[in-house]
Order: sequence, then structure tokens, then C-alpha cells
Amino acid sequence: MGSKENGDQNQLTRWLQTSRDVMRDALASERYRREIGELRRRISELEARHAEAEEQIAAQSRNLEALLSISEATSGNVPLHQVMQHVLHKVFTATGYSAGAIRLLDKERRGFALIAQQGMTLRMLQDLQLVPVDQAFQAEVAATHQPVFTSNLASDPRVLSPGEVESGYQSLICVPLLASQLLVGTMELATFEMHEWQEDEIRWLASVGRQIGAAAHLVQLSQQSRDLAILQERERLSQELHDGLAQTIGCIRMRADEALPCLDEGHLDSARSTLQEVERIAQEAYSSIRDDILGLRVKNVAQGGFIPVMSEYLRRFQQQWGIEVRCVGADDAEWTASPEAEIQLIRIVQEALTNVRRHAKASQVVIKCESRQNTLRMSIADDGCGFDPATVRDERIGLRIMRERADSVGGCLHIESRVGEGTEIQVEVPRFRSSQLCRC
Repeated sequence: MGSKENGDQNQLTRWLQTSRDVMRDALASERYRREIGELRRRISELEARHAEAEEQIAAQSRNLEALLSISEATSGNVPLHQVMQHVLHKVFTATGYSAGAIRLLDKERRGFALIAQQGMTLRMLQDLQLVPVDQAFQAEVAATHQPVFTSNLASDPRVLSPGEVESGYQSLICVPLLASQLLVGTMELATFEMHEWQEDEIRWLASVGRQIGAAAHLVQLSQQSRDLAILQERERLSQELHDGLAQTIGCIRMRADEALPCLDEGHLDSARSTLQEVERIAQEAYSSIRDDILGLRVKNVAQGGFIPVMSEYLRRFQQQWGIEVRCVGADDAEWTASPEAEIQLIRIVQEALTNVRRHAKASQVVIKCESRQNTLRMSIADDGCGFDPATVRDERIGLRIMRERADSVGGCLHIESRVGEGTEIQVEVPRFRSSQLCRC
């Protein structure tokens, strides 16, 4: 019996051991499943966070691209309404709003005039071409210089046109466009859905508004500068034309007065000589007027770029007078300056070439352009007969006019010439006007 009991005991022991192993394996398997589940949960959380981070990075990238585009929009000579339309498109790309408009302050009409829009209906365009400064959302923006918004457009008393609600827009934000503390205009953005405006979103849109405001103000100042330069140049040219024609007509009248007594007294040779002089003066006046008309045909430097505009003028001059003119050493991208400086450089070139045609008996002119860090330098050299500057009055060769043009934009002009060795005019002007004058 003892042997049988020992056998049963051993069998029970093995069974218990097997049971413990099975239970341990089962517990281990359950723990493993829990661990796997926890790991999967953590992976899912990480994936969600990663996707959220990627979306935030993408949004920040779009926002940054929009801001950079706003800054770059003023780098070229583009009309203001095109700049603002480009800017609005970039804001839409970054935000995904349904509609929007950019308005600029019109002080004369005491309102915000529409200059760019996207998503506005015909009814909205008819009603909202000009929003008075004391009405709608613009009134509060003008008073506070802060964004003003609503998430329930249908019941908001600041709505100015029924077209906004009829079109299905529910949420709107009106952002001030600021250049420092100066209110330049407003930007409106609208959505079809009920949108809760978040603090970060409003803060970013306010930053965009400051960027757009600064860009718009810069374009406006540039346009005003170009307009002023054109008006000043027209006044200067009208004075020069008046003085030149008055001098020519006076000279012709004086010679005609001399010819009449000769005819009355029968001195035909003297009368013929005097009339030939009248003919020469008239021919010279005709040529001068052709020069002036050729110069006036030069298109706006600000729109065409200095080098292309000057090259077109040189081509016409060469075709009209048969004198070879070469321009070397300048890349158009490097030749940028204030509108006033570019206009005066063009006029100096025109005056110098007029002198070449009238006096130099030259066959070739070489114009060399050099772009420096803060200045533009140009030399105009011909292979003509030259002259002694000490024996010729500045008025006769237009040197006084050229010097006045250079001085008017803070530049300077110098002339070198010797009899039989041609003439060279050197002019240097600052890229942008400053209190310091150039040093030739």
C-alpha cells in the first residue's frame, strides 16, 4: 500500500505543478495581452499627436507663407489693387475662409473703399463698394483699431447689406489694416458655418492686418512719390520748352527785323544772308522739337524699368539721327532708385545726346553704367570734336540744366572735354534721397 500511496502522491504533485504552470502561462498571457493593448493605445495616442502636430506645422507654414507673400508683394511696381488681390488670395489659402474683402480708407469720401474681394455676390458688391467710417463693423474697428467679429451674422445689427445674410454667411471678422498706428483700411473674412473665433486665430489675423497695412501704405507712398516726380518733371519740361521756344522765336523775329530794311533799301545779298540765318535757326528749332517729342515719348520709368526704358530711347535716337549709341555695364535688376532719380537720369541722357547731335560731330557714343551700394554712376562719352569748357558757357551746352537735374535728387555732375578728343559727362546720384550728397 505504501508504494501505491507514494505513486498517487507523485501523480498529484505533477498535476498540481502542471496546473500551476498552466495558470502561470494563462496569467502571463493575460498580462501580455494587457501590455499589448496598452502599447497599442499609446501608439494610437502618439499617432494622433503626430497628426495634430503635422497639421499645426502645416497651418503655421501656410501662415508664414502668407506673411512672406504680403511682404514680397510690394517688391515690384505692381498696381495696388493687384497687390491686395494677391494678398487676399494668400490669406484664403492659409485660412480656408469662404469670402473676404480688403478695403482702403478714402478720407475724401469718409469711407472704406473696396479694392479687392473674393466670394462676394453681385448684391454685396453693389451695396458694399464703400462702407462709411461710422457704420457697420468698420465703425468699431476705426474707433478701437482692434478686430471685431461675430458668430451670428443674421442677428447682428452691424450688418450693412442684406446680401451678406441672404448669401448664407454666418460668421464674420473685420480686421484693421494698420501701418504702425495709422489706420489704412480693413479686411473682412466670412464663413458659411457658425465659427467660434479663437484667441490665437484673432491674434494671428491682427498680425496679418498689420502686415497688409504696412504693405498698402508703402505702395501708396511709392505711388504718391511717382506722381509727384511726374508732376515736377512736367513742370520742368514745360519751363524748358517755353524758354527754348521763346528764345528761338525772339531770335527769328530779330533776324526778320534786320532783313526788312535790307529789302527796302535793295541790299539783296544782306537780306538773303539774314533770311538764310532765319532758315538755319528754324531748322535747328525743328530738330530740337523733334528731340523733345522723342524724349516725351519715353514711357513711365517706374512701369518699364530704367534700363529697358533708356534702351528704347537710345534705339529711337540712333534710328532718328544715325549716331551709334551703346549702353554697357548695367543689369536692370541692379538699377533701382527713387522715381525722381531715375527720371532725372533719363533726362540727363537726353540732354547729353542732344548736345552730341548739335555740337560734337560724333559718330559714336558709349554710355557706361555702374551700380554701387548706395549710388548709381553713369558716364556718357562721345568721339566727337570736343571743346574747351573754359571758353563755352554752360547755358550753350545745357550743362546748367543737367547739373540742376543731378542736384535736384542729391547727385552731382562733372564734365571733361578737350578739343579734338571728345567729351565725357559723369553723373552720380543716390539710389534713394538722403541728406548726404554724392561725391563725384
